[in-house]
Amino acid sequence: MIICHCNYIKDREVRAAIRAVRVRQPDAPVVPADIYDWLDRRPECGKCASHMARMIDEDGRVADEASGGGPAVVLQAIAAE
Repeated sequence: MIICHCNYIKDREVRAAIRAVRVRQPDAPVVPADIYDWLDRRPECGKCASHMARMIDEDGRVADEASGGGPAVVLQAIAAE
């Protein structure tokens, strides 16, 4: 599914970027700007930011439920892709 039509960013790319940013900055919250930076893109219209924020929140809850959401869990998820 395409999340950002301006930059043609797919949901798989956003999920992978969320996990990578969480590993890079485990003590800081992930925000949509981090996703754009990781993918080396810039926001255009900004309509996708709320959808990215929702995906960030969902990813955080899934990681927490899995086993504490620590970096090891995130690295395992990235390796599994």
